[in-house]
Amino acid sequence: MTYQYVSRHILKKIPLFSDLSEPQLKLIQPIILELSFNRNKLIFQEGEHEDGFFIINTGKVKTFKLSFEGNEQTLHIYGPGQTFGDIPILADTNYPNSAMAIENSNILFLPRNKFIDLLSTIPVLSMNMLAELSWRLQAFRVHIEELGFKRVPARLSTYILTLAMEQKAVQNNNYTVTLPISRIYNQKMTPFYNPILTHLD
Repeated sequence: MTYQYVSRHILKKIPLFSDLSEPQLKLIQPIILELSFNRNKLIFQEGEHEDGFFIINTGKVKTFKLSFEGNEQTLHIYGPGQTFGDIPILADTNYPNSAMAIENSNILFLPRNKFIDLLSTIPVLSMNMLAELSWRLQAFRVHIEELGFKRVPARLSTYILTLAMEQKAVQNNNYTVTLPISRIYNQKMTPFYNPILTHLD
């Protein structure tokens, strides 16, 4: 793996960098590592030391946790322009969950130490990072509330609508979203489909 210059056009499409000046973008370009992951390829595993964070250029990634029994809980699905693996970047801790590509994905990696050095040079990055983390905390708060107060069909309806907005999957008032579920899980969830469609309508 080698560091290479990612075009400023690509960086401008990423919310974290969208309001940076051309000279500031030139400072960021040399530290970025561009990576490719095939579908179902593990990007990092829960408990691994956090060496940096990731930004999706193309493709989709899910973060998840595994129970001791091997049951998987999907936490979030990320698409182009979104960052992940960035929660512990300022604390120098381990990744709190795992991440896997659910599509063939092109991903940008920013090493922790080099990125932190840039924060003092480009202060607006700190504000952009805080805004991203604040949005993430808000999303988790809503998720926790839904787990406590909503029934399964209502929770799934909200989740599907959220994915549709993030994936920009609304066309002619129709929604088409990608769900990271297995065939077996799909069979188990069949009884819930009609109630979900009712909620979406």
